[in-house]
Amino acid sequence: MSGIPLFLMLTTAIAIGWLLGRFQRLPNTSASKNIAPYGAGFLVSDVPDHALDSFLAALDVNSDTLETHLALGAIYRQKGEIDRAIRIHENLLARSELTKVQHDLSEFELATDYQKAGLIDRAEKYLQNLVESSPVCRKPSLMSLLEIYQQSKEWHKAVNVANLLTEDSSDRQLKKEMNRLRSHFYCELARIAIVEHDYLGARRSLSRSEQYSANHLRSELLRVELELILDRPNKAVSGLRKLIEKSTVFPDAMVSLLEQMSKSLGGKDEYRHLLDFIYEKFPAPDVVRLLFSELSLSEGQSEAVRFLLDELSQHPTSIGLKEALVSGAYSDESHPLVPIVSALISREEQAGRLYRCGSCGFSGHKWHWQCPTCHRWDSMTYVSESGFFGVDKAS
Repeated sequence: MSGIPLFLMLTTAIAIGWLLGRFQRLPNTSASKNIAPYGAGFLVSDVPDHALDSFLAALDVNSDTLETHLALGAIYRQKGEIDRAIRIHENLLARSELTKVQHDLSEFELATDYQKAGLIDRAEKYLQNLVESSPVCRKPSLMSLLEIYQQSKEWHKAVNVANLLTEDSSDRQLKKEMNRLRSHFYCELARIAIVEHDYLGARRSLSRSEQYSANHLRSELLRVELELILDRPNKAVSGLRKLIEKSTVFPDAMVSLLEQMSKSLGGKDEYRHLLDFIYEKFPAPDVVRLLFSELSLSEGQSEAVRFLLDELSQHPTSIGLKEALVSGAYSDESHPLVPIVSALISREEQAGRLYRCGSCGFSGHKWHWQCPTCHRWDSMTYVSESGFFGVDKAS
């Protein structure tokens, strides 16, 4: 029985030695999260806890073995065994012989463990300390804090972190990315202000957003929405028309705003002219749907049906066919399109329009400015509108 722990310790030592030989040395300016395990994690997947404890106790911590500890912790974290990763990094921090840089790297890894485990308060505490005290870990700590504050929707804190990253760096690409993010953060603050009826605060946030991105679609859409809320329809229509004039592709994020406009401006000439203008440039299915509804109000059902049938002959989509069926365009049950449209309706209810994240592949039926899975901004694109005839519109 006494030989079993020794055997396990030897197995662990051999596995970690093999791993160490597969890793490059840690760069001086980054933490071990950048190390790729090359699929070798399976070697330590079945190591019992007591064998791991014995190995860590027996292995001295020095400049030659620090990478081994950090690499092992990174592998366990990647495999989802966060408790083991935490124990490894806590063990490192308990060693008095660590240099300042080694201590900072270990502390950053422990903060990353806590973040991965959902212990955000603990992670934030360590990361904030590293931002203040560690030149080596300052940037990765700020990046981790930026991720935390976006997920927790603490937009003021996210702005402050983006400011620090910009001030610290001469990297133009990083500065450009931080400007894009800050523009979104201020749009989020504007959205909160609108919900709270703080319209002056919303305007201030939108002005700050536009300082970082002069032609930011989102801030322009929010300004149009604000004009609608303040009962300034002419300014809202004018703002949306200007946005469409300079757009090269149909902005899918605009659909909900057009629907909101239809409730407050439906039946008015300026709204009808706006839809005509948008349709002429972008005959998207949602624009067709809204224009059909507006024509029904302003010119009657027969004229609206005539427009819809003409549009379907050029651009057959399930959204258009569904509107046609509901409108009674195919009242004759023997019409050959009736069963086709019925099948389309069933399929539409199950599928509908689809948006996909170009970063992680997440897909859903709702537009998001920020991907719910990978939290990338502006990554959602319209992939298709389900159609019986296979006329899906690719982005």
